Amino acid sequence: MIKPVTEFQNYFLKTSNNQLYGFDIQGVKKIDVIDQDGDAVTLKDFFTVSGNLYFTISEAEATETDGNTVYESVTKYYKQSEGEITEISELPTRPAIGRVLLSNSEFIISTFIYNGTTCSDVKNLEVLKLNPKFLERFIMVDGFCYLSGVGLYFNVSEGRGKARTPGLYFWNVGNMSIEKITECGEIW
Repeated sequence: MIKPVTEFQNYFLKTSNNQLYGFDIQGVKKIDVIDQDGDAVTLKDFFTVSGNLYFTISEAEATETDGNTVYESVTKYYKQSEGEITEISELPTRPAIGRVLLSNSEFIISTFIYNGTTCSDVKNLEVLKLNPKFLERFIMVDGFCYLSGVGLYFNVSEGRGKARTPGLYFWNVGNMSIEKITECGEIW
């Protein structure tokens, strides 16, 4: 059994190593998934559905065979809801990740067609007041976490040349530059 993790507005799963992070106004926080004894477990997958957190964990289970201890990798599924964790027999259908749109008082994520390819524009509305032509363009933005008055985290699954490679980016409200935080993953 795993311990419940801290609950955040949104989560980021770094797909290269299945490391889980949460977003809050102080930034991106690493989340260690641990068992009841405080030992790290191997996170295989993570997603959310309707506010519930779902984990796929690989654990080593010991069995005795002819006086020898043999360790076997066992996959277990967990659901966390309102701070309570339960083991479940199967997961719900994992939601598909796709292009996102956003429109609020500080940011816009929209689409446009370039040479027959649908692409994503990201606009910081405070910056646009200073420079109406300033925006960031990517082939695909597929997730975001908006923190009112602070900024926008967004995941770029398909970048644009060497200047804007795939990854997790952060754009402060009113700041002209964006920051690449880490490589690509999934925002939940």
